[in-house]
Amino acid sequence: MSHFVVLAFGEDYEEMLDPYDENIEVEEYSDGEVSKEEMDDFVKYAQGESGETKELTEEYLVGLYERHGDKWNGGTWRFEDGVWNRYSTYNPDSKWDWYQEGGRFSDFFPVKDEDGESTLSNIDFEKSIEDVRKSSGKTWDKMNIALKELDSSNFKSWEKVAEDDSLTIEEKRDFYNNQKEVKAFAESFEKDDYFPFFSKVEDFLVSREDYINEQIYSSVAPYAYISEETGWKEKGEMGWFGLSNDKFTNKDWHEEFMSFIEKLPKDTKVTVIDCHI
Repeated sequence: MSHFVVLAFGEDYEEMLDPYDENIEVEEYSDGEVSKEEMDDFVKYAQGESGETKELTEEYLVGLYERHGDKWNGGTWRFEDGVWNRYSTYNPDSKWDWYQEGGRFSDFFPVKDEDGESTLSNIDFEKSIEDVRKSSGKTWDKMNIALKELDSSNFKSWEKVAEDDSLTIEEKRDFYNNQKEVKAFAESFEKDDYFPFFSKVEDFLVSREDYINEQIYSSVAPYAYISEETGWKEKGEMGWFGLSNDKFTNKDWHEEFMSFIEKLPKDTKVTVIDCHI
């Protein structure tokens, strides 16, 4: 499960968020055809329950599902015109299952006046960018010292290692983590209070300026924002464990977000939301 930060622009953020509640049941709709793999899994389950080993005719499968479908998946499949279809009442617009104001993201951005109103004019985006610039520059400098004496011409990124189908996942991890660059990366931060957990060695094998810019692009904009005019806008589709199927690069999403807020009235109310899915 994942937490992610959303900025709500407008007075009633609860009303804006309501349509994206995963807990809402909507009117039943067709959700596509049942795949062969899905049907195979069901047959294996149902025949295991019943001890049956009959030929898988259409008539037999219909009967088998009538007897075991409710327990398997709530009886959401139907055999129609020779095709098995899935039906659902799951909210297709789901983005969150619960949220709270602030939460772990209450300090997401600096404000100009601690006692001021939660409006766009009170958010210090310039300071946010400058803070990221300073911290990421310091991090890059530290890694540059660790890597500058190493010949990284044979270094393989995790993405490249993961493509090697001849290795098991454990062998891939061992290969990647035993590279001298990865060891230098870990050793350079082992005595620090701060560790760049979501960074990889390959992130640093670029110029200082490129690294800093990438950190700005990935840190200043929220994962998603919402307003009455735009509805829900997001960088990608958030999944479990913080893994996201991104639709934008960090740079494109940063520019999209900054372009959006530049057009808003400065007295627009802004609320930081800690969303969970």
